[in-house]
Amino acid sequence: MISKNIKIIDIDPDQYERAFEFFRNKPRAEKKTLIIFYQENRVIHSIHSKKGPVEITNFRGPQNLKPLAKEFEVDNVVCVERGAIHRFTAGAQSRIRMDRPLMEQLLAGREPFEREWGAGIHVYPDPIASIPRLPDFALKAARSLLPKKGLAIITVFDRDEVWISLILEMKDGEATLISTTDTLQPLSLEGLDTPHKINLLLETLARVHGRATVGVFMDRACFEHLAAHPKPLGALARLAHLKWVTIRPLPHRMRFLLAIAPLLKI
Repeated sequence: MISKNIKIIDIDPDQYERAFEFFRNKPRAEKKTLIIFYQENRVIHSIHSKKGPVEITNFRGPQNLKPLAKEFEVDNVVCVERGAIHRFTAGAQSRIRMDRPLMEQLLAGREPFEREWGAGIHVYPDPIASIPRLPDFALKAARSLLPKKGLAIITVFDRDEVWISLILEMKDGEATLISTTDTLQPLSLEGLDTPHKINLLLETLARVHGRATVGVFMDRACFEHLAAHPKPLGALARLAHLKWVTIRPLPHRMRFLLAIAPLLKI
């Protein structure tokens, strides 16, 4: 559950992209898009991303875009009602301050955008359905390991850099803070062994966000092994026992879960 007052701070776009591509596990492909501007079921202007302006003669309204995608051989159709952009910008401009972080600006525009989504802005196919679902291992691990109250940090190293990371604060089972190690910068891990990297991350986290309730640290090879394992919690317990994964701090609940992990089917 995500709190209505959640803070999303300085998420590193590079880390996000690496995580997205890893879980999607599909090769990138250049997509073709048809963009339609309309008013009262009448096309005002239409553009093909590869061919430029095109003429549409069989437009049947924004709710019937699938035939157009097939006719123009495109992957996506974006259909925008003439007044939608104006309504969105008018609704967002009073909330957006250009001196604030980008993520804060995006959240400020969320409400006016949601009012237009499905009303004045239509997309085929539904982009929500195309967002890759987190694999079962990630969902099970999150439910089992993340605290219902407290601050967690999960970090995957790739040599001297952080490959992907998550800083998550939970209160009463709701996420109230989502961030990455980008908020701990400047932070140089070059030349440090793993224990010193972990010490530095935990110390910096305590100064910036507070003391961690639980921390999970591993290298990229371990992460990829867990992602492919049919029983990730049991695999995590074994890697922690072998000291290939470091869990620090290690709360009693997680200690118990890892102890009984071989008996569980997760």
